[in-house]
Amino acid sequence: MVLLLGSIDLLSQFASVSLLAVAAASPSLFARNNPPQPPCVYPYTKFVYSGCFADSVASRALPFKADLEFTNATIEQCTAYCKGNNYRYAGLEYYGQCFCGASVSAVVAPEVECNFPCNGDPTQACGGEDRVSIYQDPTFPDADDVAVSADFLSLGCYTEGDSGRSLDYSQWDYLNISAMTTEMCLTACGAKGFPFAGTEFGRECYCGVVLGNGTVNAESD
Repeated sequence: MVLLLGSIDLLSQFASVSLLAVAAASPSLFARNNPPQPPCVYPYTKFVYSGCFADSVASRALPFKADLEFTNATIEQCTAYCKGNNYRYAGLEYYGQCFCGASVSAVVAPEVECNFPCNGDPTQACGGEDRVSIYQDPTFPDADDVAVSADFLSLGCYTEGDSGRSLDYSQWDYLNISAMTTEMCLTACGAKGFPFAGTEFGRECYCGVVLGNGTVNAESD
């Protein structure tokens, strides 16, 4: 049975976060902690190029590195992997390192800096030194066009992480926090491909792929 947090009255008023997760056929709510899925082998809409972005080991533009053969890397190989694992974005860096993510956490870099040829196809560009060529799945709907709250299960009230945020991606820049509702937060996170959403302080919305930084269930104390 799908449980919903249905109103603003249920938002946390303290330093804890109400967490929700995308419902799935599997009994586990921690889908991103499961082993990665294989690349998509079925026909799908081609990813579109989004641009060249800055990247570094300390601050990844896309947080999830694909376990793919580096010496044969191509754009198609990387996008198929990210598509098969339900990510919105795919990125290639330094001749073919492949990364995936639900959102891009980086700034745009000059296009000329993404000029390294892909190991598997030298006619394709695979990023550069600390530069990643990012592609987007155009079939992901915009937040304004989809209602996804029925796809979320309530996980209850959780503490913030002891060394950082429980959920990494703030939606402050995208949502009207003065009119925040649970439905608004769920729609934004779900439309961007995040399996977790959380509300805090009555007006803050966060999204994430995993529960991080030592967060625990506050209701179990």
